[in-house]
Amino acid sequence: IASKGNTSSELSSTLDLTNSIVAGNTGSGRGGVYVEGGDLAVVNSTVQGNRIQGSFAGNLLVLNSIVWHATGGLSTAGFDPVDVRCSNLGEPFLGAGNIFEDPQFILPWDGANADLRLRCGSPAIDSGTIEGAPGFDRMGRARPLGAGVDMGAYENCSRDLNGDSAEDGLDFLYFPSEWYRPVNEDNFVFDLFPTPPSPSRIDSLD
Repeated sequence: IASKGNTSSELSSTLDLTNSIVAGNTGSGRGGVYVEGGDLAVVNSTVQGNRIQGSFAGNLLVLNSIVWHATGGLSTAGFDPVDVRCSNLGEPFLGAGNIFEDPQFILPWDGANADLRLRCGSPAIDSGTIEGAPGFDRMGRARPLGAGVDMGAYENCSRDLNGDSAEDGLDFLYFPSEWYRPVNEDNFVFDLFPTPPSPSRIDSLD
């Protein structure tokens, strides 16, 4: 993904990646996200197996995002100012709320396929900030779904009802108090499907 603008202070382009996935790309030293002479905002996105870099660039914002196992990683040279925070990074980078642990993808990019949702035990779950986060994730689900905003493009593990870091049949045996609340626009976290309240919802009527 590239964004190229005039390198003068008069004209520039802006690349805004929100709820986006960038994985498994190759290029002539610039595989992944590259900005020349413009601004870059990476918000609640997942970049895996690529690099982020800029040349004669402007503002850089990386927020609530995952940048992991990238050749060259996150290169901030050329960006000014730089604001990288509340993100899961493959290398140490100074910024409020940043973490540097394995995000535990379900299937990292293996050269052919990837599933960049997070396993329920991921340190990136509930570790983001609500400030600046979009109100929905890549799948259109409400954000946040749990105690906080997840880093990356997906809200994850919304159906780990019993808190054992797995979404399995044991969750159907758990009856939290939310199931007994009336169905309304604020109470449909426990739907079988990520849709607004509907007759298929698991609630006190069941």
